[in-house]
Amino acid sequence: MIKSRIKSAIAVVLIAVLAVVPMFSVNAAAKNVEYSASSSYMSSSYYKALCEVELTGDQVKDICNIAKTQVGYHESGNNYTEYGRWYGRQSYWCNVFVSWCAYVAGVPTSVFPKLAGVGSAYYSTLPSVGADCFKFGTKPVEAGDLLFSCTCSGSFGCIDHVGLIVDVDDQYIYTVEGNMSDAVRAITYPVSTGYSAHNHARINYIARPNYQDRSAKVSDISRADAIKTTENSIYALFDMSLPYNEAESVCKLMGGHLVSITSEEEQTIVNEIIENGSYDKYYIGLSDEENGTYLWSSGEEYDYTNLTGAPRSNFTAVIVNADGTWQETVSDKRQTGFICEIQIDKMIPANTASFGGSRYEIYDSSLTYEQATAFAKAKGGKLAEIETASENQLVSLLLKQSAQYYLGVNGTKREVTSIDYSNYQSKVKFNNGKENYAVMLNDNSAKWSVAGIFEAKTLTGFIVEYDETEKCTVTFDANGGLNTPNEQIGESGAKIVISDTQPTLKGAKFLGWSENKDSEKAEIKSGDKITLSENVTLYAIWSK
Repeated sequence: MIKSRIKSAIAVVLIAVLAVVPMFSVNAAAKNVEYSASSSYMSSSYYKALCEVELTGDQVKDICNIAKTQVGYHESGNNYTEYGRWYGRQSYWCNVFVSWCAYVAGVPTSVFPKLAGVGSAYYSTLPSVGADCFKFGTKPVEAGDLLFSCTCSGSFGCIDHVGLIVDVDDQYIYTVEGNMSDAVRAITYPVSTGYSAHNHARINYIARPNYQDRSAKVSDISRADAIKTTENSIYALFDMSLPYNEAESVCKLMGGHLVSITSEEEQTIVNEIIENGSYDKYYIGLSDEENGTYLWSSGEEYDYTNLTGAPRSNFTAVIVNADGTWQETVSDKRQTGFICEIQIDKMIPANTASFGGSRYEIYDSSLTYEQATAFAKAKGGKLAEIETASENQLVSLLLKQSAQYYLGVNGTKREVTSIDYSNYQSKVKFNNGKENYAVMLNDNSAKWSVAGIFEAKTLTGFIVEYDETEKCTVTFDANGGLNTPNEQIGESGAKIVISDTQPTLKGAKFLGWSENKDSEKAEIKSGDKITLSENVTLYAIWSK
């Protein structure tokens, strides 16, 4: 992984964010389970399966994966098990089994201590280390939770057994439980009742250990898992479980915000992008940040009926589910990604200059490589392709806060050594003609560097280049209204289709566009084609 030198404002923002991020990560190099087993256990299929597990650093994922490898293990008589050998006591072993799973998964005893009696585990041991303990049915359950059930009679309220929840969907809770009929078994319970008629077991209580289970540090974010670009915005989906406030900070570092769904059209966009994610829920932002409320219904204000408006102080976070519904939730929900929206017209360059027939815009917003590429294209330009040593030097003088900036590569040359600068990292090639590398211009040193796209961190600005000698720009003026369309850039002499984004003005009807600000007639309508010959400003015309 590359390590960039962080400067100025970006350093301040990142340090503030990282100050609250624990130093663990699923993106760190995975390692296989290390466990000192007995000779008899080492000869079993369960030990082989255990050794094939890679610990990711996500404690929830790891403890669940460990437990699943043991399904089918049977005690060798009179409660004798491998887990009891490790624990130091051969006796009833449901609590021993979940303790063993936590130990092998690397969950520290400060989070998941050895459990003794089942009742004392729920009422005393787990609460003493910060676990959230609650009655079943009062909160949704999650993978990694411990269930406390009654297996002696299946009655409400009693506790005589503990197991591990490894998955949950809309209908069922899936568990792995030790000492269930003398074996490790996979059990399924209906979400609605928590009662397994087959096993005569009823879930009565839940304990949620205070896992360190975030899937990423801020500094691990190197790429978006899905991107969708519209005329006005770039939406980037991240399958990385940061707490809500840290996801907000990442989006701000990128020059954007957690997506605020304010229309049916935007809801459709979000639905489309989450189809490409691997999680089933993603943090989204407020529709009304200033007032701290959600604008959410079935009417024109998009205040959907599945979530009521609420003051910000009364909730911690909101997620959008894979089916497009919204749901209030906690701000540190496991296995929850986030969706960042960058509004194109609100991204302000840190520096601009023109020379050699091109205009260059320098951005210090720390986008991923794919986001920067999409942004440049949406603006009618491209990531700057530096072709001469003088251009390289001039662009280098424009750089501002970031330690490095993404560049594009001349499309006719797939070997980035086509410009043989003496200070350029040489002989790095693209793989089979595909862009597998990100090229960067470093600091004011005018030096280039190369990294794999998946190693290119968000601590990297980018440079957009426009061909000024052949481009014309159509700029829109809402003429007192709101929701102004983005500028449109095209080649001189070409025809472009006028944006279908329509401005709004309270008490007035939008008629169309005119080059005359005071015109009473709209000569140009949304969807019309016009031929570009020079830069032009179009004004909104209103009927009042």
